[in-house]
Amino acid sequence: SSHSQLPTVFRSALPRLLSARALLRGAAFHFFLCALIGFAALLWRPAEAGPAQDARLLEEIRKPAPDSGVMVSLLAAGANPDAVDESGAPFIHVAVTLGRAEAVSVLAAAGGEAGQKYSGLNIPHRIAALARDRAPEMENVLRRFIAGLHAAGKAETYNGWNPGSRVGRPLEALNDGYNDDERDKRARREIQSLMRERGARCRAHYAGAYCAVPA
Repeated sequence: SSHSQLPTVFRSALPRLLSARALLRGAAFHFFLCALIGFAALLWRPAEAGPAQDARLLEEIRKPAPDSGVMVSLLAAGANPDAVDESGAPFIHVAVTLGRAEAVSVLAAAGGEAGQKYSGLNIPHRIAALARDRAPEMENVLRRFIAGLHAAGKAETYNGWNPGSRVGRPLEALNDGYNDDERDKRARREIQSLMRERGARCRAHYAGAYCAVPA
């Protein structure tokens, strides 16, 4: 045989070499298998963790007093600040509608697309529309929104256009249906001032009707 032609020293060492080679092959296969399982787990976990974290984030936003620390932790763990709820509303729109000012700030600071529209409205426009009946609450929401954007080094457009509305810009929506409550009017003036400082304007033919808060 071919083995009988080998020198005696090699014939005696050959079984050990073959055994070692088999062992290495087994170890390599084991390593490859572990690596493959680990890689599969890496790919699988985000698909499971993402929606789970998003659901927990939405649950926190909907609480009467959301915990900003919990929200930050969820975002750091992979929750998507641009996720949407069951109706398709982006989380930041949900927070604004519920008046969750601190949640709005956290989401804006998370670096998500705070400017994304929902039902034709961006965030300043939605704040202005809700301020018709909830001006003091929306003033606080707007201030926290601005603070969150500032923390993220981002800007927002305060002249966002809603083609489906006759009051197409935020300032035009702000005073469409105001009431005479003094606290309400003061809050509207603050909202108007904050938006104007950031470039908000009315179209000329709406200036008198919707863009001047009664004194």
